Amino acid sequence: MKNYHEYYYSNRVKLRKRRLLFKRVRFVFILLALFLVVFSWHSLVSIAKDMPLQFPQTKKIIHDIKTTSQKLQTTPQQNNQNLDDLKAEIANYVINYKGQYGVYYYDITTGQEFGINDEDQYTSASTEKIPINLYLYTRIQSGAVNPEGVLTYLQEDYEGGTGGIQYEKVGTQYTIEDLSRLSIVDSDNVATNMLIRFLGMQNIKDYMRQVGGQVVVDNQNVSSPRDMGLYMKLVYEFCENNGALGSELMNNFLNTTLYNDRLPALLPKSVMVAHKIGNEVGVINDIGIVFAAKPYIVAVMSTGVNEEEAPTVIANISKMIYDSVSEQ
Repeated sequence: MKNYHEYYYSNRVKLRKRRLLFKRVRFVFILLALFLVVFSWHSLVSIAKDMPLQFPQTKKIIHDIKTTSQKLQTTPQQNNQNLDDLKAEIANYVINYKGQYGVYYYDITTGQEFGINDEDQYTSASTEKIPINLYLYTRIQSGAVNPEGVLTYLQEDYEGGTGGIQYEKVGTQYTIEDLSRLSIVDSDNVATNMLIRFLGMQNIKDYMRQVGGQVVVDNQNVSSPRDMGLYMKLVYEFCENNGALGSELMNNFLNTTLYNDRLPALLPKSVMVAHKIGNEVGVINDIGIVFAAKPYIVAVMSTGVNEEEAPTVIANISKMIYDSVSEQ
């Protein structure tokens, strides 16, 4: 009997020891788990603090292109050498043709740029409609202009050339929104004149200077490829940051389907180009945003050129840039 009690008591002691050991081990595991949870939470909070807030882009195309272009970035040294080679190639190409061509290139992703005769003064022709509409949309965004407001076609607005309003009756009314679209998509001169009358030419010129334009002359329709590139960069930024209003402006530039014989002409059909052309005697221009995998801005202006060959010259310049960017 005594042996039984000793045996029973010995087993009880061993069982208690095992239970105590189990509790201690479990306690250690719980502490370890709590430590890991606290450490992980702290790490996530630290990472979150270092990350900027991400907001949806106003245009999915811009968001997708930004994502792709970040993956395709090369080193600054490689980019600089590539741009130097590209600049030399274009400079050697344009000297073979009549007149002078000015070229400005700007990489939206990296901010790298180059220019050829890009600060010289050129006749803007219809590319003036870029800063005019940019100014208009900044006024709409601020609430100073109602896009559904109505303007009346006056005799003083008449101008021949491109656009269909010239064939309508004086006194016909149009919304500001429609006039903006017609001035870009159809390059309608009367629509542009109506907007200029409404906004005030001096206000437009002052705005061009305010945002950084260097070749701005009162009472003259002149600019430079560098300045036009700047205005188009501001269009890009406006469209990216202003939701539906920005999308509306960008769509107007994307839908200039009547005049695609220059910047878009030799590019793949899948590559969208938001652009504005300009024509006068001896002047053939095109300013645009090319939504390649690495998006960029290109501005080509000219003076004293052969008007029949100039569109092809600009198309070839555009193709050189696109091929070079695509190879990087």
